[in-house]
Amino acid sequence: AENFYYVILYLMVMIGMFSFIIVAILVSTVKSKRREHSNDPYHQYIVEDWQEKYKSQILHFEEAKATIHEN
Repeated sequence: AENFYYVILYLMVMIGMFSFIIVAILVSTVKSKRREHSNDPYHQYIVEDWQEKYKSQILHFEEAKATIHEN
């Protein structure tokens, strides 16, 4: 009977540690996602300017493709 008590105690400690780790991972993930959608300048640059940068790169690529170099 005493052995069975230690088995239950061991299982409860292991489940508690596992639960603590899972909760810590979830909380850190939620915090990082919340911080990601803030109004910091880097995030605003990504949200607003990436399409303009992409279009300018495509136009520059098209210009470079049409260039003829003579020897």
